[in-house]
Amino acid sequence: FPYTTLFRSGQQSEAVKNLLKVTKLKLSAEKLGIRKIDAGDQGGRIEFSSDTGINPLTLVKMVQNQPQRYKLEGADKLRFSLDNTKPEQRFQIVEKLLGELAV
Repeated sequence: FPYTTLFRSGQQSEAVKNLLKVTKLKLSAEKLGIRKIDAGDQGGRIEFSSDTGINPLTLVKMVQNQPQRYKLEGADKLRFSLDNTKPEQRFQIVEKLLGELAV
């Protein structure tokens, strides 16, 4: 298997690193009852499943405290804005956002 060499040598390609980060985010999102996350350099959207474990009051407080950054779209989507972020920054921001939603 060709990827085992990458892991043994400690020289992971950027694609492999990103794949691992995406997988980690997907697992975290799944535990919270998040169906989908889209994030681009200007912003993104989180789509919640019908059985999400996220406290609705947490979402309301986020939108009230930072209305320029967060907006609810219907009952199952949270839109967030970003300022021309690069992929590494987006990973960090989404990871932090999932942590805030888990409270």
